[in-house]
Amino acid sequence: MNFVFRVDSASAQGTGGSLPTFTIKNPLSVGGNIEDILDAVTNLLLTIGLPLAGLMYLWAGFQFLTAGGQDKKITSAKQTLLWTTIGVVVLLAAKGIVIAVQGLITP
Repeated sequence: MNFVFRVDSASAQGTGGSLPTFTIKNPLSVGGNIEDILDAVTNLLLTIGLPLAGLMYLWAGFQFLTAGGQDKKITSAKQTLLWTTIGVVVLLAAKGIVIAVQGLITP
């Protein structure tokens, strides 16, 4: 979907001439309906979030390995693991909700 804007310089400048038109392209490169936009946004979040979650799981494992039995470091590793898992669940739930709503809306 592209938008074309035209500015008439006669009304803008009072000279009687006109300015050239220009086109603004849709940055999402998806259709104009809400289903496509939500799908594109959740796909983007999953594309960014899941690899970051994988890195955070690796970081939590590293924290466990280097804790050396210290309770404070083990607690920090458990918190990293917990919040990473919560983040993954939220990402997947968001995608699931979008799919469910699309199923309800689309005939």
